[in-house]
Amino acid sequence: MPVKIEVSYSVSMNKSSVWKIKADLLKTVDGVTFVKLRPHDESFCKFVVQDFLDMPKKCRPSLGQCQGWRSFLQCRNSAVAEQFQDSTDAETTSLFGSSAKQSKKNAPRVNATKLQEIRDKPEVMEFPVPGIGEAPYLMVSTIRPAHPCDDPFVPLDPDSIEHIVLYMREAGVDIESMLAKRQYGGMGREKGVWRNGNGSVVRKLEVDSDASADEGELTCKVPTRRLKRVKESAEEGNAEALADSTENTNIETLSVPIADA
Repeated sequence: MPVKIEVSYSVSMNKSSVWKIKADLLKTVDGVTFVKLRPHDESFCKFVVQDFLDMPKKCRPSLGQCQGWRSFLQCRNSAVAEQFQDSTDAETTSLFGSSAKQSKKNAPRVNATKLQEIRDKPEVMEFPVPGIGEAPYLMVSTIRPAHPCDDPFVPLDPDSIEHIVLYMREAGVDIESMLAKRQYGGMGREKGVWRNGNGSVVRKLEVDSDASADEGELTCKVPTRRLKRVKESAEEGNAEALADSTENTNIETLSVPIADA
């Protein structure tokens, strides 16, 4: 019988909203354990906004549309472009963007084989994350991405994780952006009303249509389901003040590998 043993971690800030990290999100490079940040991971989203925003109980949050998440990715991508701008890796520089203007005609073509090679042979690099309040900027290690849209890897380190969370909050994390996907219920909406993804709200209606018949025959009503776009009432602001940079970030091991007998 095959036995599978995995290591999982539990990350918390101020002992609330635990972020449970699965084994498939971990990667070790050069002796350093990195965790992949996934913007649509519900556990990670709630960890980021704990004590900062009041999330609905039933929702599907995602940081993908938040300015804070995009700014964090831009910090990493800018560092990748600068690092390889003066090197022979012109494909990487072109893919991630360069400060020097470059015509599409003369830009080097991105080779899919080269991108796969980067993924198969991960390299560790550093990029600066701007400071928050009185805290200075922090150099954060990461695994070199093959594409600008790749989810970032960050060290499983309390200081790095805390700084990244606080930076994303300050750069911009709000409820509307996190709930840009279709949301069933939640946000004070009644049953049968949801957000359709383009900023409007849809209500499901039941309309009875009369089916007339000749005299002497029964008349029946056939329910017809229809959708109607409605306006959503203005919601009260629920963003709280930015958490202090003195918040404690704890990383706990939930299970550890068992040595071979």
